Amino acid sequence: MDGGCTVEGYESDITRTFVFGKPTQRQRDIWNLERRSQDAGFDAAKVGAPCEAVDAAARKVLTDAGFGPDYKVPGLPHRTGHGIGLDGHEWTNFVRGKQNADSTGNVF
Repeated sequence: MDGGCTVEGYESDITRTFVFGKPTQRQRDIWNLERRSQDAGFDAAKVGAPCEAVDAAARKVLTDAGFGPDYKVPGLPHRTGHGIGLDGHEWTNFVRGKQNADSTGNVF
């Protein structure tokens, strides 16, 4: 589920996964895989690192698990993430081709 709101001019954007009832083992396995992918992206998000490196790190976990190829990966079809602030989708996009570097104070 993807949602957000605006408070005093600042926008939020959040995505969460919900299961109604008891999750199946397959749902648990995929959720855990997505979490490992997210952790890899966080580990790659360093000051000075190009934004595409964050996307590549997260995507590699999923493709190494047999999903894909490339941007056809379920759960990561377009980009790993983006900046947030006054606009819901700030300029920082964590996707292939974005060379701009992470910097101190970025929120994503």
